[in-house]
Amino acid sequence: MIGLLYESGEWSDYKLAAELAEAGCDVRMIDIAHLRADAAAEAAGSCDALVSRVFASAVFRGHDAAHEAMRLVCETAEARGIPMINPARAHFFEIDKRRATEELARAGVDVPRVQACGLPSGLDPAGWSYPCIIKPNCGGRTTFTAVARTAEEANEYWKKSQWDGTDGTSMRGQCPWVWIVNLDHVTYVRDGLS
Repeated sequence: MIGLLYESGEWSDYKLAAELAEAGCDVRMIDIAHLRADAAAEAAGSCDALVSRVFASAVFRGHDAAHEAMRLVCETAEARGIPMINPARAHFFEIDKRRATEELARAGVDVPRVQACGLPSGLDPAGWSYPCIIKPNCGGRTTFTAVARTAEEANEYWKKSQWDGTDGTSMRGQCPWVWIVNLDHVTYVRDGLS
């Protein structure tokens, strides 16, 4: 049986499950955002193989529990020798830009210069080079990403990103660790980003 780990219930999770079933595979959908971590790990541990569809952007859908459960799911899969597509190492690099950037740099890959990574309350944007890109250390799809041209713009971004009961990057009252890189190293283009 193939266990499909998911947290958002987006169409592509179900499409993948349907395609696997059409190919003759038994598929078990495991919603790790809504199961206790131990129940998710036990469900995953009963499978012959796993496919992880748990993304960094889960935090912006209120599915922080999915990231917490992934640690136990990954430990269980490894201990039982269950192969996983998008394995633990890939997952933990995806949810931690700092870790991924440092590992790529150690491997000799040209990466953006990270000016800072930490909680906004512990960072001083006055000494950074501008313009720069500010984004959550764990997140996806450019949610809560900003281009700051000055320290004042960086501080305004943080004010807007704080959880206000309805919107923001964290229900803990403070933006999760942010990742700040020099704008001159960006290697992708997107209309409307200036």
